[in-house]
Amino acid sequence: MRSLLDLGFRKEILDLFFLMDVPRLHITIVFMQHMISSDLRDQGLSSFPGLPRNNSAMPLCTCRRYCNGGAMVSKKVHNEHQPYRAPDVLEADPSAKERLEAALQFADRATKEQDRLAIEELSRTDDTRLPPPPPDPGVEDLQQKIAAMVLTDSCTGSQIAPGGRLWSGDLGAGSSQPIGHQATRFDHLVNTSNKRLEAEYIAKLDRYKVQIDQLRLTVDSLSATITPTHRHEPFPIQKEVDDIYSIRLCLERRWADETKSVQKYRINLASSAVAIIENLKPKQSSWRTLSNEFPEEIRNDIGAEVYDTSHHFQSFLTGYEPPVQLCLLLVVALQVLAHASRRAGRLTLYMLSLVLKSMLGWPHKPLTKQQEGFVKSLPTHPDTVTGKFNLETKHTIYAVCPNMACHKLYKPTYKPGSQVPIYPKRCDHQEFPNGPLCGTVLTQSIPTSSGQVYRKPIKRFIAFDLKDWISGLLSRTGYEDKMDNAWSRQASTHMDDVFDGQFLKDFKYKDGSLFASHQRDNQARYALSMSVDFFNPRRNSSHSVSCGIISLVNFNLPPHERYRAENVFLAGIIPGPKEPPADAMNHYLEPVVDQLDAFWNPGVYFSRTAKYPAGRLVILALIILICDLPAARKTAGMASVKHTFFCSSCHASIHKEGYGSTDFKGWRRRTKEEYEEGSKKWLAAKTDTERTAVFNTYTTRWSAFSKLSYFDIHSSLAVDAMHNLFLGLLKDHAHVLGIGIKRDGSKESALSTPLSLTPSDGMTEREHEDLADLLCYIQTPLQTTIQEDPDKVSRKLNTFLHSSLLLMVQELRGNVSVADGSLKKMTKADLIAILIEWRKTQPEHASRNVNSVLNSQDLKVLQDNISNVVKPTWLTSLPPSLGGMVNVTLKADQWRVFGTVYLPLTLVVIWKLQNPGAMNTESQPVNESLKNILDCTMYLIQAIIVATSGTMKADMAELYLNLMLSYMRSLKNAFPTYKFKPNNHMSLHLSEHLRNFGPVHSWWTFPFERVIGMVQRIPTNNILGQLEETLALSFHRSSNLRNLFRSTTCPRIYSYASSIFERLFSSRTSDTVVTGILKVSSLFGRDIQEEDKNADDLEEDAMSVDVSDDSDVRLDDRDSSAHEDRAALYTQLFNTKFGSPLTSESTTKISVFRTLTKDGIRFSSHTHHLGNSLINFSDNSKSKDYQWGRIEHFISTSKSKDKLVILRRFRSDNTLDNPFEPYPLLRGQLLLALDESDALEVILPEQIISHFACLQVQIEERSLLPAISLSRRF
Repeated sequence: MRSLLDLGFRKEILDLFFLMDVPRLHITIVFMQHMISSDLRDQGLSSFPGLPRNNSAMPLCTCRRYCNGGAMVSKKVHNEHQPYRAPDVLEADPSAKERLEAALQFADRATKEQDRLAIEELSRTDDTRLPPPPPDPGVEDLQQKIAAMVLTDSCTGSQIAPGGRLWSGDLGAGSSQPIGHQATRFDHLVNTSNKRLEAEYIAKLDRYKVQIDQLRLTVDSLSATITPTHRHEPFPIQKEVDDIYSIRLCLERRWADETKSVQKYRINLASSAVAIIENLKPKQSSWRTLSNEFPEEIRNDIGAEVYDTSHHFQSFLTGYEPPVQLCLLLVVALQVLAHASRRAGRLTLYMLSLVLKSMLGWPHKPLTKQQEGFVKSLPTHPDTVTGKFNLETKHTIYAVCPNMACHKLYKPTYKPGSQVPIYPKRCDHQEFPNGPLCGTVLTQSIPTSSGQVYRKPIKRFIAFDLKDWISGLLSRTGYEDKMDNAWSRQASTHMDDVFDGQFLKDFKYKDGSLFASHQRDNQARYALSMSVDFFNPRRNSSHSVSCGIISLVNFNLPPHERYRAENVFLAGIIPGPKEPPADAMNHYLEPVVDQLDAFWNPGVYFSRTAKYPAGRLVILALIILICDLPAARKTAGMASVKHTFFCSSCHASIHKEGYGSTDFKGWRRRTKEEYEEGSKKWLAAKTDTERTAVFNTYTTRWSAFSKLSYFDIHSSLAVDAMHNLFLGLLKDHAHVLGIGIKRDGSKESALSTPLSLTPSDGMTEREHEDLADLLCYIQTPLQTTIQEDPDKVSRKLNTFLHSSLLLMVQELRGNVSVADGSLKKMTKADLIAILIEWRKTQPEHASRNVNSVLNSQDLKVLQDNISNVVKPTWLTSLPPSLGGMVNVTLKADQWRVFGTVYLPLTLVVIWKLQNPGAMNTESQPVNESLKNILDCTMYLIQAIIVATSGTMKADMAELYLNLMLSYMRSLKNAFPTYKFKPNNHMSLHLSEHLRNFGPVHSWWTFPFERVIGMVQRIPTNNILGQLEETLALSFHRSSNLRNLFRSTTCPRIYSYASSIFERLFSSRTSDTVVTGILKVSSLFGRDIQEEDKNADDLEEDAMSVDVSDDSDVRLDDRDSSAHEDRAALYTQLFNTKFGSPLTSESTTKISVFRTLTKDGIRFSSHTHHLGNSLINFSDNSKSKDYQWGRIEHFISTSKSKDKLVILRRFRSDNTLDNPFEPYPLLRGQLLLALDESDALEVILPEQIISHFACLQVQIEERSLLPAISLSRRF
């Protein structure tokens, strides 16, 4: 007899005996009998028509003549029937193997269905006498295989066979023999001691106990009020429910040969499982009741692609206790957001493990098994932790042709059942039909640990799935309503957002209906913008490396959310080290453009959203392509700005109209039909010569955007205000004035009539150089220095040669009183005194030369103003080096602040206040050029203020155009030699985009530039080809982690950590663009949001003050007023605001605040922060008149919980003309400094308009404040 141990069934046989149900046990016995029979040993599994019970049993006959069908006969009869005996079943019947395979599959399905029905039945009743549980996972495959083989009649014969008798019920469920007795029939084959068996039972029960503890925690953490989102949504922890029922089934049946200790342990665990099930029942019942209340599903009936969104609704971190969940969040935040190393992550996990143990009393007392399981549930590797959060966005890795002229992309393919990507070995791209193949090698061989070879792309491009990003937005609670409500715009005379612009109002869907007018519950329509830009991934490296970034924004998100970095979709990072050529750019655009095309026609149907559990159809439309000029031309397939026909909007020629033409209305505009015709001809050209000819005619290449039938490249390729106005015109005009560039101030003449000297014959080379240096120095701005420190000028002049000084005085003889014949007798000191006296009388003026308008003294004033301007904290700071004669690199927002705040304040001070006669062109005609330069500068600044306003109107767009035209004309008049640039021409087309798309805050590239800044700060290995992938994947992980708190499946404990993450890792508070520009626009563009309130600002600074006492009570820890002023203040407060007189009882307690946050912007008392206390306000909420004030403090009373603002009002100076009056759009004013005698006033927070910035200057021994409002709403 063959031993079972030789068959490899040591552990498996024990599990079969003790864990299988009765029918399976019978199947196992039959199989064992077959295995140990001599017939089986002689004939094998595939050649027995019937098996005897033992060696002496009668044979079975399967004669076709007598149709015995496997009946038991005598040996004599069997021998007589030998000629008619059926051949081997599997050999005689060709379909036998197919029937055998089908039987095996049927048996497998039958056993699984049996387990499922048993668990389901137990979930509905308390009956514990149910079929036994399914086996352990390690034994299940073996059990099903054995059962399937014996159940097949074509293999084992009929029921009257020995195996059939057992199967037919002799030892069935109704048998009086216990299960344990059946198991003992094979005890002589097992050879396992009782102690070993008991130890195995205890270990198994310990594992069950750990599972039960985890399941109890999961069930207890599930809220009793949890509700489904659609009719057929599964129970949130259905997998855990199945597990607990399976465990209960296993524990409630008696185990074979179990000892009393094992039995007691098992019964206790079974009771725990029953308690968990009882806790589950009301929650499951409530879930089913609420699910049935939902209506039937809305079906996708237009044939759109169905995208499965179930992965966005899967719960994560179930089974972990809240402390462990917080530990995991800490580790993943350090890894993903703080970019901590793996070593730091492992250290954090180990330390957190010790913290948890110490909180449980260790090492003073040992931990229980339950406590040890709790601590060990914390992973030990940070990658394991990150994997549990599902932070990856779906993406495809393309192989990129390394040929710098090709850049063809290749999508991977896969063999059936394999996840290993397969790429072509060589590039087979062919630019022209009859042209040569590229042939560049795409992949390299990488050996694996298993000995196989994997071909890895040499250069890769990761394209992220737009559908996955959109489905992520739709999976967040409340986001669909926010995005749908974007189309519900109230009628208004001004434009606050891109939806108010003319473009989206007229934009039509493919069926001819307005895109914004057809909003149904089961269909969503969203508008997007795209930006393409190039950057250096090695941020501080001197090496020139360029990578590209393709990113999109969903316009339907509210303005205060659409520009968060976590809501920006990074479609991919174009690999470096250089930008792809214009012809190859389409390869990187096609993956995202193809997805956009699918979203338009016929759309994408998402299987489930947070609001529509049955699914919803989504239509997307790309509305704006916004880039800087070089990237815009390359992306759109247009000619560069150096081409003869340089403009993407009109047919202006660089030779005819030029960059400086102001005939805006006379330019012939480009059309969509022209673009489509040119791009098709370019694509159809068969040679490079033909393409060049087509391009020169149409100045158009074929672009991937040509696939989008609705996309009009000339209307949608917008001029970016950030690059055009701030990094373009403002920066260039600052250089014209001589700001921010390196220059030699000693060689610039400040005199109205430049001097010239003729060297004497016989002068040495040293005398020539000394004379040239003296000539340069004497013409520099010296009047102020002579007045303040004449000795300094004397010392400098004393360094020059006597001969040079003498020659200078001789040249000036007609302008100085010098006696004839006395020059040669004069000493060096005499000559210096004559030159200084002459220099005092010489007027100085601003130069009309480009790059040298402001002299060194003017730049010194600018440098001082940069340090002395009083401004709010959110306004971007500038480097003091901007006032020096050196090259300065500023960011776009710094140029914006410089041009609209610092520059006008400085020019007003140095050209109007400190030199009031400089603008008097009648008395001093030489200053006419200075006035022209000032007017030219103010035209530009006012145009920028209008263009960047928080709101827009059609007449404001026209006003911007007129101001920009005036700027260009005055610039040409003031500087005849100035050469205009492409930005000058494109700035005029910006007026068209203001009408089409509304205020620039809703569509400019600041958010995309902020994304680039965040990407550059991600640590990498600086290896090109690898860092691009690291940057893209890391950015998506950080975005998904930030959005984790908005997920419907987020653990409940994380709601308490969301405010911490918002404060430390929010993308809104880490960039000056957001704290500056976007806060200003949001102050007037939307109502205050609850999530934007900073409660700490109000609560931490609040304190109760008793004002009933006559003692000197401070309103805060710094501010103090006389008792009479306070009494008058509070009397006015209650009489004017509440209509009731002040009483001691009603105002005993006054809460005083030093700061107040309104719409994300902080306002403070002047003692807390002076810049934050300077405000523009209106006398009432409906007034548009700007008043100027300084906040003293904020208060609230027990009678009124509303906050009130206590301030002092500034008065305007009436003795001098307002220097800002000729430039009304600056909203500037000349104010008198405050003193304590100015009355206190009370206003409501709603009356605050904005902050203002100012300088303090001394004019005629008076302290004056030239001030400019920071409001950008007209």
